Amino acid sequence: MRLATGLLTPTEGRVGVTDDAPKDLASLVADMDGDAWEIRGRLDIDDSWPERWHSLSNGERKLLDGLCRQCAFVDPSVTMRPGGYEKGVEQGQLERETALRERETATRELKKVEREVVRRREEASGSHEKRSKKNLGKGQ
Repeated sequence: MRLATGLLTPTEGRVGVTDDAPKDLASLVADMDGDAWEIRGRLDIDDSWPERWHSLSNGERKLLDGLCRQCAFVDPSVTMRPGGYEKGVEQGQLERETALRERETATRELKKVEREVVRRREEASGSHEKRSKKNLGKGQ
């Protein structure tokens, strides 16, 4: 417990502490456009939320995270994900990784198709030259 609370420094390895408010909370509270107002209204978020985060104990933060059935993530559009904040962050990371893999696969497939198009054009061009009347009688 002393390692987890930072009272004891590890002799090997490291202990990571994630004790920050959601990264976009302050910008959401400061944003004055219509979408931000609507989101704050639906979630009953007031201007004091970013300052109140640090007044919660670690246990209270975990209790709050565990109470959530779903979370709204604003980045730049609103995405609802099941579970608490931590689970939602993990799901978002998996979604980004999946999208990146799918993009890389699509890029490879596109390059493969482009190479095939070039090959077929070259092949068609060569067979057209062989049938051309210009080449009749040459080399005889």
